[in-house]
Amino acid sequence: MDINVLRSAVTLCAFVLFVAIVLWAYRPSKRGQFDEAARLPFREEE
Repeated sequence: MDINVLRSAVTLCAFVLFVAIVLWAYRPSKRGQFDEAARLPFREEE
């Protein structure tokens, strides 16, 4: 196996992982959880 083939495989795996994370983050079912987490710094402590 040539080093360039290994580099290409690692690059491809990293790209697939990046796309999977982006798709996971922009799922409509996660929007409520992310909106709630975004409001945490502004929540009043009781």
